[in-house]
Amino acid sequence: MEENRKLALEKLRNCRELGGLPAAGGKRIRRNCLLRSSDLSAVTANDRALLTKKYRLSLVVDLRTDVERFEKPDVLIRGVDYLKTPVFTEEQVGITREKPQGIPDVKDLPGMDQLYRLMTLDENCRKNFRRILRSILLHDYSRGSVLWHCTEGKDRGGMIAMFLEELLGVDREIIREDYLMTNLENEGRGEKGYQNALKRGAPEAFAEYVRKTYMALPEYLDAVYDAAEEQFGGMENYLMKGLELEPEWIETFREQVLE
Repeated sequence: MEENRKLALEKLRNCRELGGLPAAGGKRIRRNCLLRSSDLSAVTANDRALLTKKYRLSLVVDLRTDVERFEKPDVLIRGVDYLKTPVFTEEQVGITREKPQGIPDVKDLPGMDQLYRLMTLDENCRKNFRRILRSILLHDYSRGSVLWHCTEGKDRGGMIAMFLEELLGVDREIIREDYLMTNLENEGRGEKGYQNALKRGAPEAFAEYVRKTYMALPEYLDAVYDAAEEQFGGMENYLMKGLELEPEWIETFREQVLE
């Protein structure tokens, strides 16, 4: 798998493109079409210029909730369309933005694999995934590229990348490698979160929980595949029946982004 897919930007974390990955039928994903990243709250003027000129950015798809967007609003880029399509609400996964009273018991917190499973199977999440994917599949790539993002660019953003790679016939082992590339940037952030939790007097189990929220671990991706297999008979059926993607959308998408 090519390693030069990381975008050369100053303040946009966990940012890379799918371009260059081998796809079905001996083809590859075209460069400067499909971009993924963390939130755009800190992008610089140079970043904005590179995104629009070098990487041809024409559409941003924000997967975050209203609260997340309020706390860290994206820097809007002139000439780039912006689509707000949250995957879930805080209430769906028991997330609260209020400051907790003390340190919660890890037993009361959802595991990341549980969160991935919830996103895969929850009816509202599936409807939202359908809307998100439709906007990406039917985008006019002659106008430029699409960038989708959540907060860290690993969970919701990672699942969108996984679905698109599946639709393009990328080998599953390569999909896994691409997903795990997040750890090249987030390992240090996870360690910092771990140490900060310990400094606050948190038990080891909670500090480790914090570390794992920053990481892309194989079992998280496995939870998606397992849920799709259990409820829909596999990932292909999940995409076509669970998300109700139209074959014409997929064909149009493949014609535009494969070479």
